[in-house]
Amino acid sequence: MLPLRETITPSAGQSFAWLTFDLPAFPYRWHFHPEYELTLITSGRGQRFVGNSIERFEPGDLVLLGPHLPHTWESAADPTQRSRAVVIQFAAARLAGVDGPQPEFSDIQRLLAAATRGLVFNLDADHVVRSLIASGEALPPLGRLLRLLEVLQQLATCGHARPLADEAFCRQPRARDADRIDRVCRQILEDLASPPSLSEAATLVGMSPTGFSRFFRRMTGRTFTGWIHEVQIAEACQLLTRTDQPITTIAGQAGFENLSHFNQIFKRLRGCSPRQFRQRQ
Repeated sequence: MLPLRETITPSAGQSFAWLTFDLPAFPYRWHFHPEYELTLITSGRGQRFVGNSIERFEPGDLVLLGPHLPHTWESAADPTQRSRAVVIQFAAARLAGVDGPQPEFSDIQRLLAAATRGLVFNLDADHVVRSLIASGEALPPLGRLLRLLEVLQQLATCGHARPLADEAFCRQPRARDADRIDRVCRQILEDLASPPSLSEAATLVGMSPTGFSRFFRRMTGRTFTGWIHEVQIAEACQLLTRTDQPITTIAGQAGFENLSHFNQIFKRLRGCSPRQFRQRQ
């Protein structure tokens, strides 16, 4: 499923967005944006999708996402409990000093660099940080900016962060080659059931198959076929989690004509069979 690009609008009088969501349920909305995002779940339970990571979430879930990392939170409607979250979206360049060499921001700079893969913070730790975020809604614009910097500094030094998406999934190509990679990846994502062959992808960007194969691996850190399998299995995981469709149907929708091949690739990438994965959710 091709992620949607979301346009972030700063809150009134601020250079970043500080939002509070209170919904019957979090809808599945697979999207990305160039800003960083810090999300605190204050109520509700469901599935968190970040890159090729799929995990359950509950109140207290605290995640920092880097730019352009596809993500969404999804929860089922529950008449006894609403789904609530505080979401802070910001561009590092707009936070004074964060994108520069100032030594005072060195910890935060390292934190933001690590957030490329998405970071989830220990549910039992950093309760002070969660309180700071939850109470920030009542602050004036300058107070929110100072609060955001305080929160990022505490997260940078807490030592309780765990990366979410695989490193290879998030590795960014050099800017001059990004257009080629983007064209090929979009072609794959638009029709996972019939992805282009290596030769077709090479033709799309005006390269020979051999040259394109080397180029793709150098830019992304994995083979062309390996990347397709990662995306297909990520799609299959979402379908296994969000639907009751038979595994054979899901295998076909994810682009596998052979169920045995689907099971083999799934187990290699996820460490379990599709059936076991569904049972654990």
